[in-house]
Amino acid sequence: MAAGSQADEAEMWAFRVTAEKGEEIAVRRWTVEMTGRSIGDLLDLLPESGECFVNADLVLATSWQHKPITGEFSRASASGSNLTLRSARGEDLRAIRNVVVASGVALVRAEFEHGKAEGMAEVDHFTKHAREVLLEDLPDMQSCLVNVGDEVREGQALVRNAHKEKVLSERSKLGDARAQLLLAAETMQKNEETAAARLKVQRSAIEDAKSEVEKVRWLVEQGAKTQREHAESKRALAALEEQESETLRALHEQRLEFKKLKINLDAAERGAQERLQALAAQEWARCPIDGKVTGIRVESVGTDGIDVVVEMVQTVTHGSGTTNGTF
Repeated sequence: MAAGSQADEAEMWAFRVTAEKGEEIAVRRWTVEMTGRSIGDLLDLLPESGECFVNADLVLATSWQHKPITGEFSRASASGSNLTLRSARGEDLRAIRNVVVASGVALVRAEFEHGKAEGMAEVDHFTKHAREVLLEDLPDMQSCLVNVGDEVREGQALVRNAHKEKVLSERSKLGDARAQLLLAAETMQKNEETAAARLKVQRSAIEDAKSEVEKVRWLVEQGAKTQREHAESKRALAALEEQESETLRALHEQRLEFKKLKINLDAAERGAQERLQALAAQEWARCPIDGKVTGIRVESVGTDGIDVVVEMVQTVTHGSGTTNGTF
């Protein structure tokens, strides 16, 4: 025994150690491959009975801080992207169950009362991979339908994002484009009919004017009409032909304007339909994997809403095994 100011530096010797025989226990040891898994996955692999201790030096997927309480044995501590476990128990790991591991192996030592180890259930042998799903332009976090710790299935809805105002706006644009396109088509049809009627009258008048020119030319040759009268008949014919040309030019310009308007309105209709489809896809964003949600964070905030990232660990079942091997 040491005392005084030099007690911390004094050497202490044990002269006698007494061991008392206790109840017989069974010990199982195995390793768990932690790459792509969360600490919660490790907890799920630990048997419910018995007492378990975990040792590991792990590299985390994200930088994180978890300092031990001063004066206590450091069972679980993290600095940056490194996590150290020293004889960590289940209660030491529950507070960090959502932490995802990038790489590393955990060594588990489990102690059981005599006869209890043989009753351990087999544990599924699986690999897990971290995944992230970006949910864009959410109005708020309440739109997200999952929480940290939830088990998710492929195809499950992750978000309910109605985008009511945007949907109403795009539907209004779609309706306007279709209405304008219908009105433009009706107007163009009337223009075609009006131009056709006008051209019919003009071309009939031109044929009559041509006949008149030929008649006056013959009368001039016979001395019954003057050259001046022949020139006047030709000018009348030219005026009628100019009116026909003007009608055709106006019809051509109307057709071009209609074609341009139709192209723009078709593009507006397609754009509104595509945006509505995109909004519908965002309304029920689906989970691409089977797994567990390990984190939800806001990625960015913009005028259209917030972008949210759902972090999860994917589970792919390969078979089953026992606790006497590597998981």
